[in-house]
Formats: sequence, C-alpha cells, structure tokens
Amino acid sequence: MYFLAKGECDVYVTDENQMEKFTKALKGGSYFGEVALLKKCKRTASVISKNYSTCAKLDKTSFFRLIDRFQFVKESMLDHMREDYQDKWKKFIKRCIRNIDYLSYGISDRIVEEMTYLFELTSLKEGNYLFRVGESCNDIYIINNGELDIFVHNNSKETYLESLFTGCSIGAYSYLNQEAYTISGRAKTDITLLKLPFNKMLELRERFEDLDKVMTEYESYIEEYGLPYC
Repeated sequence: MYFLAKGECDVYVTDENQMEKFTKALKGGSYFGEVALLKKCKRTASVISKNYSTCAKLDKTSFFRLIDRFQFVKESMLDHMREDYQDKWKKFIKRCIRNIDYLSYGISDRIVEEMTYLFELTSLKEGNYLFRVGESCNDIYIINNGELDIFVHNNSKETYLESLFTGCSIGAYSYLNQEAYTISGRAKTDITLLKLPFNKMLELRERFEDLDKVMTEYESYIEEYGLPYC
C-alpha cells in the first residue's frame, strides 16, 4: 500500500472494453493499493505519477498487522472503497451479477460488491469450446467481449441454439449443484470472459447468510423442477 506525500498521480482503470480510462487524480495525503490487499486480488487500477512524487510504502505484512490491530482502519477503507471506487468496469460487473435471477433480489449491494472482486478474467480463441455437454459446471461465466455459440445435442448431433454476447451469463444454474452441462458452448469470435470459481462463491456463502439462503432456495427449486439449459 502507498501513501502519496507530495506530488500528483493519475489513476486509470480498465473498462468493460479492456481500455484504460482516466478516473481521477490523487494529491498529497491520498493513499492507494489497499484494494488488492484487502480483497486478495490483482491490482484493479494503474497509478501514474504526473510529476516528481514522494510516496511512503507499507508492505503486506505491516498492512495486515495494522488492520488486525485497528479494525476501524479496515472498516474505514472498506467504506471508502464502496463509496468512491465505482468505475465503469465495476458497474458493468454489478449489472451482470444482478441480471442473474437468484442474485437480482434478496441480497444486499454489499454482497454484490464483494462478488465483483472474486471474478477472474480469462480468454478463449475463436472456434475453441468453453465447455461441452456432460462436463461438470464449476464456474459462472459472464461474457465481457465477443460472442459464444450455444449448441444442443440429440443422438450425437450438434444443433445450433443461439449466440450469447456481452453481459450474458453462463452456468449460473448448473453451477449451484455442480451439475453437468446440458449444452455446449463454442467461441464464435475471440472472446474475453469473467469467471467466478465455485470455491470462491462457497467462501462468500459462508460469510453471508442472506446469500446462502437465496442460493439454497434455488438449489431446492432445481432439485424439484429441473435445470434450465444454462
């Protein structure tokens, strides 16, 4: 984590098109770098010095020692993240999460905020399969860029069903009980996707009772009425 003592820095965040966009300027007294430490994720922004700048650095070990001893510091940073770090990329992920039926209601914005830091960015070349029928579903995918063709199978014959595009999610239902895919997905173009692994969602369910309740209800629904195709 860094503290800007003197000088100015510009902050750039990658948007949904994977283009770096200027978001704000930092001046003396500002701090940055706490997000990756608190959320145990990759850096979410690039910080570039505009002129000669002086920074103080707090290493990872010292950072966690600080927030373990002074919980109010951690809570203050988390509040700051929720209020001030709402760039286009994060808003895009939040919209996509809320478009999934069982995540569209009954859970707080705080839970959705936490989920945005769990997604991993991955890519797939045109013509390659993201998944095939019969494979176990262990991830939720959200298409960031590109198109994915969906196929159903009948007597080993593959039949085109539809194309999914930016913002569409895949595996949100099969994922709940780690069911096998009933469809196949093949990249129509080169695509980039956001991936949420099952184990990360499991950790989140253990932390938030409301999320676990909503997902348990949908798991019961699927057991009773069957699985939607995606």
